Amino acid sequence: MVATLLVGCGDDNDRLLDAGAEDLGVIDVPAADLGATDAGPSDTGIDVAVDRGVALDVTLDAGPSDAGPTDLGAADAGPTDTGVTDAGRADAGPSDSGPADTGPTDGRPADGGSADGGPTDGGPADGGPADAGSARGTPVIDGIIGSDWPAGAIVTTNTVPSEWGPTLNALRSVRVAWDAERLYLGIDGVVEATNAMLVFIDRDYVPGMSATGVTAISTLTDGVGSLDNSISCNVTEAPLGFGTDMVWGTRGMLSKVATDLNAAIGLRDVSCATCANDLRWTMGDTAVCVGGASPACEVAIPWSALYAGAPPPVPMLGLFVRITNAEGNSLANNQCLPQQGTGDPPTAARRVLAFSPDR
Repeated sequence: MVATLLVGCGDDNDRLLDAGAEDLGVIDVPAADLGATDAGPSDTGIDVAVDRGVALDVTLDAGPSDAGPTDLGAADAGPTDTGVTDAGRADAGPSDSGPADTGPTDGRPADGGSADGGPTDGGPADGGPADAGSARGTPVIDGIIGSDWPAGAIVTTNTVPSEWGPTLNALRSVRVAWDAERLYLGIDGVVEATNAMLVFIDRDYVPGMSATGVTAISTLTDGVGSLDNSISCNVTEAPLGFGTDMVWGTRGMLSKVATDLNAAIGLRDVSCATCANDLRWTMGDTAVCVGGASPACEVAIPWSALYAGAPPPVPMLGLFVRITNAEGNSLANNQCLPQQGTGDPPTAARRVLAFSPDR
C-alpha cells in the first residue's frame, strides 16, 4: 500500500510535527497530540502529520478493527469475514467467504487445480472435498492402484456386497485421471473369467440434453466375440443426455498392449452407424489387471482413440461400470459404479460419473 502525506499551503509544519501536549494548532484538533497518551481505538500513528481524530482519520488504519478494502490484518481472515469489504489480494485466510470462494467446502466445477483459482483467494490449496488437488497426472499402468495416482483423482465407490461373491465378482471403486495424451481408469474390483467388467463411456455427455450415442445398451445385438457378447447386455436406462459411445471391458482379469486386437479385452466403438450388431474394435488402449489379495484393473485410453477427429471444444465425459455374465443377459450381481440408489434395478444406470478433463 502506498500512503501519501498531504500538507496544505500555508500550514505550520513545525506545529504539525510538534508532539508536545501544549501544541493546539489549527490542524492538530484533539487536546492530546500524537504522543504516547493518544490512544484512540483505531489510530495507530500512521497519519502522524494529519491527526483529526477517529471520525476524520484520512489514512487507512491497518489495525485489526479496520475493515477497509486493503486491510491485511491477521484478524481479518476469520469465519465472520463475508468478503463484502475485504478485497485485498493478499487475503489467504482458510475461512474467506469472498464471492469466488465458498469456504472450506469449495466445490466450484471449474476449480480443480492444486491451488484454488478464485480471483480473490490466493491460498496454496483449498481443502474442500471437491477441490483436493488435480486429476491431471500420469499413473503407471501396472494393475496396482497406489501413490502414482494423482491425489486429486476423481473417485466413485460402491459399498453394496456382491451377490456373485465378493472375491469373485465385485466392484469397489473407480478412479479417473488424465494427461494431455490419455484418459486413465483405475478399477478396484474383480471379475471371473466367465463374466465381464465393463466401462460404458459417453465422450460428449451433456446432462439433460439429447444424447448422441446409444441410450439403451439393450439395443446392441452383437453376439460374436466373447467381450462383444457381454457388452450387448440388458442395460435399458441411462440419465437424460447420456449416450454410450465407447465401452472398455475385459472377460476375467486380463491385460493387453496398445497394438492388441483381442476378442476378450479392449475398447469397442458401439455408436457408429453399423455398430449395433457388429461392435468396432479400436486399438490404442493399454490395460493391466491383477488378481490376488488386491485385485484391480488399470487402463489407459488415448484421446485419439476416444475422438477419431477433433474432440468437442469443452468436452464432458460420463461413465458407469457394470459386471455382466458371458451373454450379457444377467446383471443380478448388483455391482454398480457409481453405486445406484436404493431400489434402482441393475438394468438402470441412473447415476453416472461425469467430469470435464483439462487437457
